[in-house]
Amino acid sequence: MNPAFYVAYPTDNNIKLLINAIRVIADENQRTQGHITVRGPYKKRLTENKENEFSSLIKGEKILINNIGNFFDFNQNTVFFKCDENENLKKIWMKTSYKEYNPHITIYNGKDSDFAHNIHSILLENFTPFCFRIEKISWLEPKDKEKLELFHLKSMIDFDNIAKLINYNIDSSKLINLSKSDRLKYISILSKKLYEIK
Repeated sequence: MNPAFYVAYPTDNNIKLLINAIRVIADENQRTQGHITVRGPYKKRLTENKENEFSSLIKGEKILINNIGNFFDFNQNTVFFKCDENENLKKIWMKTSYKEYNPHITIYNGKDSDFAHNIHSILLENFTPFCFRIEKISWLEPKDKEKLELFHLKSMIDFDNIAKLINYNIDSSKLINLSKSDRLKYISILSKKLYEIK
């Protein structure tokens, strides 16, 4: 079994929709909804009591997104929403691959360096800090590769709502043919709407 993680999702449906829309337009092969990875990797789940203990510490916590971050200096084409300090989240934080406390929501992590830099610039362009509350910790394990297509983010997302937001009749079949310039245009529209949520 491949390693799994504990994550936290935003509770606000509008914020979830916008973050997931940006993620899937940036990369139609995204497999998961936008989340903060909190603990892991693990080979097996914690006990129910331990999960409940961790969940009780963070459920309902308000998270502030205070910047657009990247891992360009580490030879990664990764762009993310950076979370501000949160004491309760910090108490349960444990990621063996990242020793430093750095909670974030990944937006793009792909092979295209230029595209990653463009996404970073677009997200920064009108950036306004925004907040959301998070749910309990959730177990996130890798999906079966043979069934991966069924679990792609594009299979879970509400394209009717996204189409209204960007004024373009988009669906999962059209995603793969979007040009990079169109992707950036729609990411710009969606990020502005995300930053306007109060």
